[in-house]
Amino acid sequence: MLYFETENLVYLANPKTGSMAVEAALAGRAAMEIRSPSGLRHMNVAGFRNSLEPMITRHSGRAPELFVVVREPLSHLLSWYRYRRRGQIAGSPKSTAGLTAEAFLLETLKDEPAPCARVGSQSRFVGEWTKKAPPDFLFPYERPERLRGFLEARFGAVELPQVNVSPREELTVCAEIAARVRAARAADVALYERVLASSA
Repeated sequence: MLYFETENLVYLANPKTGSMAVEAALAGRAAMEIRSPSGLRHMNVAGFRNSLEPMITRHSGRAPELFVVVREPLSHLLSWYRYRRRGQIAGSPKSTAGLTAEAFLLETLKDEPAPCARVGSQSRFVGEWTKKAPPDFLFPYERPERLRGFLEARFGAVELPQVNVSPREELTVCAEIAARVRAARAADVALYERVLASSA
């Protein structure tokens, strides 16, 4: 979570959507940065509206604008799969080592998925299941030029570096499993499609 006082702007870091790149691009410009623990660094919209927004508004005299990046839902899940294959967590319940991508995706469909397959909903992150006001700006991860243009309009020239990139590997997912995952995450799919259409 980053708060920029002069720009009256807040960035909420939706996991696995390039958040470390945004933080690196804007390093040193924020009046407030929360980088740990993970639960606060990745504070969602409802959490921000309930906790930090009243404090910021009280001290600055105006409610800040929020921006969030969202990712195509299947790609989002597969990024988690790759990230949890890293050697640093091998042997832990959160490791996906030994699982195929398809087995991981099927695990996410269970009512009680294993720890390695517990991945939050992006539509829940942006507050669509609450009565809280949505973010003012939403950007698709797959169109970084849209986010870059927005940031440059607010901050001047910025570079979005490649940071914390999950291990690159070709993953094969059959059409049936992909369809089941997208159906199970229909709210995330609908959110992403709206954001993508609005950024065209």
